[in-house]
Amino acid sequence: MESIFVIKKSKLVKMESKNKQKKLRLLPRYFKIIGLCVMFLAFAPALVIISNHIKLAHTQEEFLRLFTKGTFFLGLVFFAWSKDKFEDEMTFAIRLRAMVYGFFMAVFYVILIPLINIIFGNIMLGVSHNSVTGSQVIFMMLICYLLMYYFEKRNR
Repeated sequence: MESIFVIKKSKLVKMESKNKQKKLRLLPRYFKIIGLCVMFLAFAPALVIISNHIKLAHTQEEFLRLFTKGTFFLGLVFFAWSKDKFEDEMTFAIRLRAMVYGFFMAVFYVILIPLINIIFGNIMLGVSHNSVTGSQVIFMMLICYLLMYYFEKRNR
């Protein structure tokens, strides 16, 4: 690691070389496996309840839905933000492009879904409201990020 020492206002300051790129702080590589396990285990309580034909109260169903969605998102974040086997400048650039793509797709989603609901009167999507929820936006961003990252990584 090249370093340049500069005396600035009677203090010795260590400056990193200009060509060093800022590192993206990612989770360790084994978090990919943890993320996949968390995503699959998120649906385990729902599958047990459905397979055993257990009747739940409305509040219990809502809690189960929120728990499943939150746990699935947590696993998706673990998977998305974990390191690959080889991290270099190219994978950093691919991650950055994939993040930008995911962000723009989420923005388009937020703009287009209400317009489609207004134009087609909720017939096409089968929803009864015109709003886009935060969890839908987060899901869209993460899925677009992951798809774009792995497609670009495969095609480099």
